[in-house]
Amino acid sequence: LGSLSGSRSFFIAIGLFGFFYLYHRAKKLFFAVLLASILSVIILDSVRILAPEVLQAHPQLPLGMVRTLDSLSFINFYEAFYSRLVFSRIAIEMFLDNPVFGVGLGNFRQALLPYAIRFAPEMGVWSDNANNFYLGILAETGIFGAFALLLTLFSFRFVNSNRSKLLT
Repeated sequence: LGSLSGSRSFFIAIGLFGFFYLYHRAKKLFFAVLLASILSVIILDSVRILAPEVLQAHPQLPLGMVRTLDSLSFINFYEAFYSRLVFSRIAIEMFLDNPVFGVGLGNFRQALLPYAIRFAPEMGVWSDNANNFYLGILAETGIFGAFALLLTLFSFRFVNSNRSKLLT
């Protein structure tokens, strides 16, 4: 499901898990794989810049993998990082303008345009979510939504797995 979701986080997490596993199991192999990964990103980025038609001929990859490879591109890395900063700032401004109830659950994109014009006119009409769960909750639901989330999180109970205490 993770590979079909389009989630870059899924592929990055799988890659990091693999790197940590290798580091603890075989340190020499870890450094070889790390070096090979860095070289692969550099080569892929060079091919993407110098001969983009080569990459268009690749077999269809899962959307999340394509998005991850695009994110690793040195050209796209700055853009992805910058857009996350912009959307985080917009979410903060939305919250500050609507601190009690927010802009409404699921209304981030509908409320985005005036903020985007004010804080990042170079983004045009591109819309995205807050790219941060907690800022998104604050922007869309305000203090009440954040409070409801905290109540929900603190209402979870963890069951003690030591059943012998329960029997006595």
